[in-house]
Amino acid sequence: FGNDEIGKLAKTFNSMSDSIEYNVNKIKKIANDREIFINNLTHEIRTPLTSIIGFSSLLINTSNFDKNKMNEYLNKIHEEGIYIKNITDKLIELILLNQQGKLKKQNLSEVLTNIVKEVKDIFTDVRIETNICENIFATFDATLLKSLVFNLVKNSIVAYREEDCKYIKVILKPKYIQIIDKGKGIPEEDIEKIKQPFYTINQDRNRDISGMGLGIPLCNKIVDFFQWSLSISSKVNVGTEITININ
Repeated sequence: FGNDEIGKLAKTFNSMSDSIEYNVNKIKKIANDREIFINNLTHEIRTPLTSIIGFSSLLINTSNFDKNKMNEYLNKIHEEGIYIKNITDKLIELILLNQQGKLKKQNLSEVLTNIVKEVKDIFTDVRIETNICENIFATFDATLLKSLVFNLVKNSIVAYREEDCKYIKVILKPKYIQIIDKGKGIPEEDIEKIKQPFYTINQDRNRDISGMGLGIPLCNKIVDFFQWSLSISSKVNVGTEITININ
């Protein structure tokens, strides 16, 4: 285009057109992400509710129930109710994250050391090694950091088969935290997808294996809130490294 008024107008028009196209595509992606989220949420809640309704109907409509069978159904109803509660708690934490937690500069080394001690007390069958540098200070919220570490450690534990010797290493250096496992790893095509709510690598939706698919999205929310960043490096049958870059 020339430098006359018509040329300048044409350049402005093209710039506006590109901006509109970018924003339209952005809106489409948000709408698509929301649709996927709602569909997955509906599936996750409908499945346990169907079980609860089914087992409770059997208990209501069947006479002379065997006591062991009755206890089995009651336990199943209880488990499904707990699962729905856990989903609700995670969703509330995700939604309200930006409205809670007070960031302050504090000794990250001390806080992380105490969190890892709690983790070891809970997961006694897991060998957890640490390499935590002393006197590293950062701006964060201790309660949210605990949620972050617990979720990442649980993900690492899930990466192992039941019969495996489970090993996890937690590292703190001046610029980053790392959580490393030697589990089954994540396929390259799934690394970005697991950041989406409810996405699980195990498509059979076995909860004991795959969980509810909210751990990594919650971790991403927390690191964003801290103004940190999270990256995942993984190789199938080798293991996974989660790196949290501290700003």
